[in-house]
Amino acid sequence: MRWAEYKGNTANEYFNAGWAYESGLYFREVDLQMAIKCYEEAVAMGHIKAMNALAKLYERNGDPENAYRWYLEAALAEEDAEAITEIGEMYFKGEYLRPDIGRAYQCFQIAHEKGEAKAMYYLGLYAEEGLLEAPDPDKAKKYYMEGSAKYEKRCMEKIAELEKEQEGCYGNV
Repeated sequence: MRWAEYKGNTANEYFNAGWAYESGLYFREVDLQMAIKCYEEAVAMGHIKAMNALAKLYERNGDPENAYRWYLEAALAEEDAEAITEIGEMYFKGEYLRPDIGRAYQCFQIAHEKGEAKAMYYLGLYAEEGLLEAPDPDKAKKYYMEGSAKYEKRCMEKIAELEKEQEGCYGNV
């Protein structure tokens, strides 16, 4: 299967082909340039997740400028919660964007309202560590529980951590 075989197919087929080229799944070798072509074709047909896939591909391959561009496109096109969370993470970590925990928080809030589990982890972190206001362990636990319900691994780890700390407070009574 090569690029020429995909002419005239659907956005989903282009997206799936991009994923296959990126992972080397059906093709004997990974071909990132072909993956980009397929994802871009899917985007041209309105496939929002292809924007996120492009962003992640660029991010993993050391191109934060293009990663940010595609996350922003997805966030603006459909207010995509995953893309908004990724932009928040870029602000939070200072990757490509100037570190700004206030803007990061805004992104995480918007994404949380849309049900994004990764955003719940970050909001829990803000509450636990008191990044913008006084630490609030109950609020942190609430966010971590929400994220855990959506199988966000870091939220589940935080819940386990908090429960272990709580056991330590009471000892073996």
